[in-house]
Amino acid sequence: MVCNSNNYVVLGQVDAINYTMSSLQALTQANSVRLVRSTVSSDPKKINDLDEDSRTALHWACSTSNYEIVEILTGYDECGVDIKDGAGWTALMIAASVGNDDILKRLIEKGANVNETSSSGQSALYVLAFEIQS
Repeated sequence: MVCNSNNYVVLGQVDAINYTMSSLQALTQANSVRLVRSTVSSDPKKINDLDEDSRTALHWACSTSNYEIVEILTGYDECGVDIKDGAGWTALMIAASVGNDDILKRLIEKGANVNETSSSGQSALYVLAFEIQS
């Protein structure tokens, strides 16, 4: 991992294109709880930074099913629990897709809109029901 001059972490190459993401997303994907906590506490505005997929650190924490990082991020008022990624999915929809009940409960407690729909019209409940059937 190498930080470039824009404070982005270069993770490698995907199809010969440099793939970068903000350090908070990279730390979240790496499940680095201590460094996520430190980064957010020093600059809470980074919580809602978007990467190339329009995902926040919260989206990534939900997709990796990391409750501890979800708890850290949602502990800040700045955390946008209903921000949609490039596919129109919220963190709640992603949590539903991985079936993590604890994360689902935490997001709902923090005000996630259970009726929000993706760009293809799917709600978190629809995603959860689909995952249960699979």
